[in-house]
Amino acid sequence: MVLNVGGGVPARQWPPPLINGTYTVTAAGNATAVFLVDCAGTVTHSYDAATNTLTATVTVPESNTGAISIGFNGTSRGPVAPGVGGLTNVSVLQPGFVDPSSAPLFSPLFIDTISRFDLVRFLGWTMLNPDVVVNWSDRPLPSAPSWLVGAYGEVGPGVPWEVCIALCNQLHVDCWVNVPARASDDYIVSLARLLNATLDPELSVYVEYSNEVRGLPASGR
Repeated sequence: MVLNVGGGVPARQWPPPLINGTYTVTAAGNATAVFLVDCAGTVTHSYDAATNTLTATVTVPESNTGAISIGFNGTSRGPVAPGVGGLTNVSVLQPGFVDPSSAPLFSPLFIDTISRFDLVRFLGWTMLNPDVVVNWSDRPLPSAPSWLVGAYGEVGPGVPWEVCIALCNQLHVDCWVNVPARASDDYIVSLARLLNATLDPELSVYVEYSNEVRGLPASGR
């Protein structure tokens, strides 16, 4: 198992992501946590057999400006299934948080940064590139193990609509959605129903078809 912090597409991210601080990783099972490549910083781990919980602490100094990779070697599901490899229920918390059960959905720093706006366009979070989403079942779910997104969807599954709506509700800002170009009628109706049922009724929804659509020759359709 590998954990990357500060990954994505660094060449297309500016300014470079700030990754210094202390990260807390918890998981069900046991393993040995190590740096996969030379990295300034420290990584420690402990295991609580009574709760079958692995806790790894990864500390990255300000001098480290690149991505870090943590490997978990010799994984075991622990007392529940001795000898079976793999970790489950993995949680990675950014600096400032140590308990997954009490960590907020959005960090206070992130909320403070975007609270100045009254409308959020979610293209960068939800639009896969190429625009391949067709069915409602294709969308990422809140229960997905990762909501990684980068370079307009070229990396990662994207952020669930439920999370986008939660952000708008928390900030009390309007919601700008980019409907995937190949979305089925059921997808569009399902998205509309989700917005109608869960977005604060005082907020407005702005709908855009795909992104910066240009005409295509008949042979390209």
